[in-house]
Amino acid sequence: MPKSKSSSKQSPLFNAPDADIIIYSSDNVQFLLHTNNLACNTGAFPWEAVKNLVDPDHNVSVVQLPEPAWILETLFQFIYPRRYDTIISSLRSRFSFWDYPKKLLSLAKAADKYEVANFFFPCEVELTNSLSDYDDKDMLTILKIVAKHNHYPKLMNILMNALKDMALSEISKVIPASDPVNDDLSVGPPH
Repeated sequence: MPKSKSSSKQSPLFNAPDADIIIYSSDNVQFLLHTNNLACNTGAFPWEAVKNLVDPDHNVSVVQLPEPAWILETLFQFIYPRRYDTIISSLRSRFSFWDYPKKLLSLAKAADKYEVANFFFPCEVELTNSLSDYDDKDMLTILKIVAKHNHYPKLMNILMNALKDMALSEISKVIPASDPVNDDLSVGPPH
């Protein structure tokens, strides 16, 4: 839980008076959100961390997440109705030209972790547009994220082309091995 209520800062964007969950970032920023938005717009929110954690002052569930406030604030904007271009533009203006690619990569990792699907397309566009700003090590990190799930199909093709001169042994270290026994290759919704 947060260090103390007095030391926490409240997010100016996410302070819903009718919130039914409070999320604290690693840097102790408080986000007052709605579980319905989290449930509908994330595929892997850690609900098990929420059980039995109730803030008596607010009578809401409370959870501490390991990401800093800037990551959570950006991702939470994608679980509420907002224009993607405005969110991305704000993100670009927040960081220097040199820091932006690394910050975007941190966001991509968190979006993948919590499966914030509404972030995948804008992230793919931004990663693709800034690909020339990454070194080979960062491109391999991006490839690892891209290969883990099929969220970024166009980016996968661009990355494979950009890394074509790299040793296959280096690339194969980041791409997960397929498991023909357990891989579900069927088409259609899960059963």
